[in-house]
Amino acid sequence: MALAINSLGDDADRVQALFVTVDPERDTASVLRSYAAFFAPGSSA
Repeated sequence: MALAINSLGDDADRVQALFVTVDPERDTASVLRSYAAFFAPGSSA
């Protein structure tokens, strides 16, 4: 996902990636924030 977003150049700002959990008890906001950082470093997910 990071490769695809990075390849968009300036248009990357127009893309919002979404992650869906199937285990909300395990996948807290903090856990997902850390995970999402691997795909979009510096994002405010």
